Amino acid sequence: MTRLLLPLIAFMLVCTGCSPQASGPTKKLLVVTVTTGFRHSSIETAEQVLADIAAKSGAFTVDFVKQPPGMPINPGKAPERKPKETDEAFAKRSADYSTALAAFNEASKTWNDKVAAHLAATMTPAQLKAYDGYIFANTTGDLPLPDREALINEVESGKAFIAMHSGGDTYHGFRRYVDLVGGEFDGHPWHEMVTIRIEDLQHPAGAVWTKPTDTVREKFDIADEIYQFKSYKRADKHVLLSLDPSNEETRPKKKDKDGSEKSFFQRGNREDKDYAVAWTREQGQGKVFYTSLGHREEVWLNPKYQAHVLAGIKWALGLSD
Repeated sequence: MTRLLLPLIAFMLVCTGCSPQASGPTKKLLVVTVTTGFRHSSIETAEQVLADIAAKSGAFTVDFVKQPPGMPINPGKAPERKPKETDEAFAKRSADYSTALAAFNEASKTWNDKVAAHLAATMTPAQLKAYDGYIFANTTGDLPLPDREALINEVESGKAFIAMHSGGDTYHGFRRYVDLVGGEFDGHPWHEMVTIRIEDLQHPAGAVWTKPTDTVREKFDIADEIYQFKSYKRADKHVLLSLDPSNEETRPKKKDKDGSEKSFFQRGNREDKDYAVAWTREQGQGKVFYTSLGHREEVWLNPKYQAHVLAGIKWALGLSD
């Protein structure tokens, strides 16, 4: 009898520190990085980081819906005449641009059909039901989901929704999505070093920005592209991070298009100067975490940002208070 009990006792001792999370079912997340508008160069880094933190945390697994290959390259703006450029040279550049633009427009039709078919094969209402939540990592534009209403319905039924940076620059014409996120991109007046205020030091996604030896630290500096939002109301969300008022005094003035100098907050368009950077909110029975940080590759590679994202994901999944 003693010999039979020894292995059981040893197993119990080893598992004394096991968390309920380790014994429960692992959550499944669907990560979407498809874009129909501007495509951030940081997306591949974001995909790798999300895969890494999922594997290291063990709290959830991730499947990806990535951009299909072959996206046509926009030729950009029409050429402007250079000083001392001959009529013939300018005419040739203009003709070349017109040819490139026509080819781009034609290729875009094929490309859009390809994206729609890709999403139709990977994000049907039935497939969405297989996941505990969804991440829109730097998505942009109107994604041609087979049923975009089904996505919102799944979140409202009790699932998680997480979005980073330009996840807030997606579906501008789809009010249910804008309401889900809690705001929509309305320009980025700041792409520089800024001071961020931690509004909630108790929330895991806010607390990660503090120093381990200084739990009362309420600010941190970071270089990234900072959004301003429309369709934004502080009352329907819990703000975790925002631009700190000290930016007005500590950050240099910059010239506007008209040549006038503007201070830090004069570049924004909100009279209340309420520029939230990250927040949580609830939609129906679901939980939403949004952070506008994540434009730059080095931000995604920042361990504190990764901890910020992980904490937000776990909160949205109901794995932390």
